[in-house]
Amino acid sequence: MLFDMNSLNLNSNLQSKSGLVRRRLITVLLALLALPLVAFALVSPVRRVVLNPLILNYTTPQQNVTTVAVRADALQNHVFDPAVIEIKAGTTITWSFQDMGEAGAHNVVSINIARQSFASPVLTTGLYTHTFTQPGTYLYDCTLHSNMRGKVIVTP
Repeated sequence: MLFDMNSLNLNSNLQSKSGLVRRRLITVLLALLALPLVAFALVSPVRRVVLNPLILNYTTPQQNVTTVAVRADALQNHVFDPAVIEIKAGTTITWSFQDMGEAGAHNVVSINIARQSFASPVLTTGLYTHTFTQPGTYLYDCTLHSNMRGKVIVTP
């Protein structure tokens, strides 16, 4: 006989175990590579939208609105009203800061900086404007109140 069946089984067991070790090693390496991404997601401002989704994804956008009120709603929650708007490229949006006293200080800061970034100063009253020239979806929030989020959808 040219080969022994017992040695063939032993060889196949070694290959099976080495494949298992290799798969486990790859899994551990991938997990280690993912750790910095997870850490970044936990400290990134984008986390507020990604890990804590708001009504923004489920709200029908208001069309042709060019003024967003920065105010308190009926429950005294700080809000952008409307929270989601859809406009044509080249449209200027005005955020109107409605006086709510010192506790009502807000700002408007873009989250996705890869696109046009914008940031208002902290205001209690007054106006802030920004012209959206490029189509896309722009997320923004108030850096003083993490639950205040808005979305502008710009169409061509």
